[in-house]
Amino acid sequence: NAAVLLLEATEYDYFCFHDVDTVPAMQSVPYSYPAGSAPVHLTPAGIHPIVNYADFFGGNTIFTKEQFNKVNGFGVKFWGWGKEDDNMRIRLINNGMWPPETPKIRTKPIGYYFVHMRHDKATEIR
Repeated sequence: NAAVLLLEATEYDYFCFHDVDTVPAMQSVPYSYPAGSAPVHLTPAGIHPIVNYADFFGGNTIFTKEQFNKVNGFGVKFWGWGKEDDNMRIRLINNGMWPPETPKIRTKPIGYYFVHMRHDKATEIR
């Protein structure tokens, strides 16, 4: 949310939100402007290297400035690891932007397009 606010008055018209632990395994991942009315989900089930439930939304996503503002950004009432992606899916559904666009890439073995870096889950620090 903070980065989008900082860039609001600039020429940037779309934003890629990228989990730091899910990195591209090849250069042909399509980081381009969302052509439709819904955001682009680069790592849906079947492409994300770890998560595979059908209505998953998260990992690596692309929003236009208008789409991000329409859903009022990411929820900020979370502490620790997780649930912000599920909350964004609900925001998209409530604003008529579900299902998201998905990349026009052929199905390949899990881990072909993105690699999930191994790490310990975060713990709450207050």
